[in-house]
Amino acid sequence: MGAEQVWEAILDISRTHASLGLADPTAAEPVAIVLDDIANLSPPQSWPGPWKERFRLLPHDLKRFIADHETRREKSLRRTQHALAHANKILARLRSAERTMKEDQTDEAESQQSDHRRQDSGASG
Repeated sequence: MGAEQVWEAILDISRTHASLGLADPTAAEPVAIVLDDIANLSPPQSWPGPWKERFRLLPHDLKRFIADHETRREKSLRRTQHALAHANKILARLRSAERTMKEDQTDEAESQQSDHRRQDSGASG
C-alpha cells in the first residue's frame, strides 16, 4: 500500500471512531511516525529542532502540504540565486568591457594629442 492509501484508511478509522463518540486511536504519535516513514516525509531542513519535532505531530495531509510547499520554495530560491549569479557575471563582463573601452579611448586621445604636438613641432621648426 502507498502512503495515500494508508492515509485514507487512517481517515476512515478516525471518522468511524469520532462518529461513535470514541477516542481517535489514529491521533497518536506512533501512527504519524509510521505514516511519515511510509510517505518518506521529513520536516523542512530550515526549521529549528523543536519545530521539527512538532512537525511530526501534524496530520499527514498538512505535513504533505508543508513539505510540497517547502520543496517548491527551495526550487524557486535556487532558480533566483542562479539567475542572480548569472546577472552578476554579465554585469562584471559589461563593467570590464566598459573599462577597456574607456582605456582605449584614453589611449586614442593621448595618441592624437601626441600626433598634434609632433605636427605642431614640425610646422614651427
